[in-house]
Amino acid sequence: MFEQLKKDVAERPELRLFIADISEVDFTGHSYGSYSRQYREAAGRADEHIRHFYEWLEANGHLDDTTVIISSDHGLWINDHSYLISEQEKYTPFILLGPRIRRARIEGPVSIMDINANISYLLGLRYNEHSQGRVFDQVVAQSKQITPRTPPAEVVGAEEYA
Repeated sequence: MFEQLKKDVAERPELRLFIADISEVDFTGHSYGSYSRQYREAAGRADEHIRHFYEWLEANGHLDDTTVIISSDHGLWINDHSYLISEQEKYTPFILLGPRIRRARIEGPVSIMDINANISYLLGLRYNEHSQGRVFDQVVAQSKQITPRTPPAEVVGAEEYA
């Protein structure tokens, strides 16, 4: 997957968003629990994939215009949550690296709803005005001249948002 991602980053500069899903960590945590050897090993492999990709971005000059976001769909607590999410699992890890990211700690917990708002903000795209997601403007520098919740004119179908 990361080889294809590298190819896309290198060969398709017109694309503005790439998502890599490392499902092994989530699957292993649900299967064996978050304190298991299998889970720790899967997390270690994910760390290596991310590290190698980040090093590739750096070596190939792509970090000047790239933001890397590391997150998940939920936190993980001592065992598999099944379909009932515990209080500890409601919140996600959320790490941002890039030229438009300020070094800061986000105050309070981060939820999956915050991910879309921040990706949209970074891309200069409008996000749902009813979204409960928060933009972490203490961390994310303003995107061009586009304000949140305002569609850029070049977005196809932007007139629908007016």
